[in-house]
Amino acid sequence: MEAVTFIKEKRCRTIKGRSCANSSAQKKYLKENESVASPMCVLELHTSTLIIDAYENRDVAVYDIPGAYLHAETPKDKLILMVFIDIFVDILCEVNPDFKEYVKIVNKKKVLYVRVLQAIYGCIESALLWYNFYVDVLEKEGFKLNPYDRCVANKTINGKHCMLVWYVDDNKISHVDPEVVDTMIDKMNEYFGKVTVSRGKEHQFLGINFKIRSNRKVELSAKDQIVYAIRSVEDLGVKIEANTTNPAAKNLMHVDNESPLLDEKRKKNSLYYSKMSLFL
Repeated sequence: MEAVTFIKEKRCRTIKGRSCANSSAQKKYLKENESVASPMCVLELHTSTLIIDAYENRDVAVYDIPGAYLHAETPKDKLILMVFIDIFVDILCEVNPDFKEYVKIVNKKKVLYVRVLQAIYGCIESALLWYNFYVDVLEKEGFKLNPYDRCVANKTINGKHCMLVWYVDDNKISHVDPEVVDTMIDKMNEYFGKVTVSRGKEHQFLGINFKIRSNRKVELSAKDQIVYAIRSVEDLGVKIEANTTNPAAKNLMHVDNESPLLDEKRKKNSLYYSKMSLFL
């Protein structure tokens, strides 16, 4: 697999870079009907847990685990190689000069092959490896998985229900006692290093802003996500020229056979599809 780097603008307008693996070459090694998909928290359950948090007036915290995938190891019986080319080789050798002796010149380019020991972003199995690793951590702490959604874990602490919901490295934990929430966050810090934490009544989780109100209600808003989606599409040169109170058009469930096909440029532009998916 070749190392690639992506740079993106986050919803808060900050610029984020991430180096990962191009796993397209891995897919051909999957057996027929073999799946390496990881369980994911469904939106309906996420909103249901917010109702419970609000009704029971729970203390809620949202935290993010830094470099989540890298905490999980790749299976020792699998040989996964990653290749760095040109400038990536220079960067890697600057971080660890011991790599210099393994650098080769191929087609007038610097090339360095390394074996992947940890789950890294881009590998097709990394999400599942991280999921299994995280579940092991939670079970060590006495949590039990919800049989209806495998990204929800429950534990009784001091006679009260503690609930943790996660989506990859984003987590929401709640309990009626704030000290219990503090203790669980401290344990996560012990396992993964300093986690990024949001405390209080207002949070953002999975692109949704929510506020736990004092009258046993929860307020939800996806305004920031919508603004980001509109801005992203406009950056592609697509003009949004009308307002609407409902995202669903009247012809949502009908196929217009007379609709013109995408031009060749848009057909080949995967970025176009990724931006348009923000509205779905």
